[in-house]
Amino acid sequence: MDPIYCAQSAFKYYRTPPQVLALLPEIPVARDRGTRMGLRKHPTVLNALGLPMHTLVFDGSQRTNAKFTMTHLWTKELPPEALREGTPVGTVTSPLFTLFTMATSVDAPELAMAMHELCGDFTVYDPSDEVESALGQTSTLGGWRRVVDDNGEPTSLWQRPALIEPHELVAFGERMAGYRGCRTFQKAAGMVLGATRSPFEVQAAMLLGLPRALGGHGLSVQTNKVIPLTAEAKMLAGRDYCVADIYIESVNGRLAVDVECQGAAVHSGLGAVASDADRTCALESMGIGVVLLSYAQVQDAARLGLVAELIARKLGEPSAPKTERMVEAEKALRRALFIDWRGLCGIS
Repeated sequence: MDPIYCAQSAFKYYRTPPQVLALLPEIPVARDRGTRMGLRKHPTVLNALGLPMHTLVFDGSQRTNAKFTMTHLWTKELPPEALREGTPVGTVTSPLFTLFTMATSVDAPELAMAMHELCGDFTVYDPSDEVESALGQTSTLGGWRRVVDDNGEPTSLWQRPALIEPHELVAFGERMAGYRGCRTFQKAAGMVLGATRSPFEVQAAMLLGLPRALGGHGLSVQTNKVIPLTAEAKMLAGRDYCVADIYIESVNGRLAVDVECQGAAVHSGLGAVASDADRTCALESMGIGVVLLSYAQVQDAARLGLVAELIARKLGEPSAPKTERMVEAEKALRRALFIDWRGLCGIS
């Protein structure tokens, strides 16, 4: 039986740009131990699946103790559309089932970060030196585009269409009730705040929007919200609508704040139609406050706390200090969030 790649291996596959997959050779069918041993050095394994290779098996006799392979035993009926066959690497678990197969090996905040990525318009992939040289001038392929920094240098951030919708996470978690890993999956799904365009947005949204008991600031966050503009605002902005990175409404819905993540390559390289000044004027004319959020502010708990207080004032709402337990919860959340995103969920 050919391998079925799941968990971290499938997650890395979904991170791999089609520009890279087009360069990689097919993985040979491993019929003997020598061939299987050689797979750990195969370029497709190293660049699209990672080590160890995570595979799904359906019988205990198929499990292995090999250092470069980690088997995941599944003895129940597979959920509908759990597998995707005929991919460039063979058979892989679907994005939803991939996340579920990781739920037993990572905690809820980190799984929620992976969920945000698959629900978002971005991924993180850092090509090896060999692949980098073969890629040359990166072009758009299959809706995937590599983000460059202010100096025009390619980054590890890629823009691509979302693979799943946030509401699908909740429905899948309910369907898998009672299965091993379900509680972690459901908790993580409850921490997903919507579609995002970069790790920076995920970090900012989770810190501002998660309940205070989970380490956030408990604000009513919506991500990538489309804001239709009034006639006056259209004249100021030179466009019909704006998209807020993080949109926060007051409890009564009468006031709102647009929080814009500043300084990340993805935000400076997408070619916004309106300038920041025109955009701010347009939104302010509609009574929507604008807060520019830097990565340095998000990284620093005290500074982000002041930003949260500023947002609360703009919304006309009180801002109580965090309890000691809430502060500890935020520290734990920050430890999960501020990692090298390339290694999310232990990806190699």
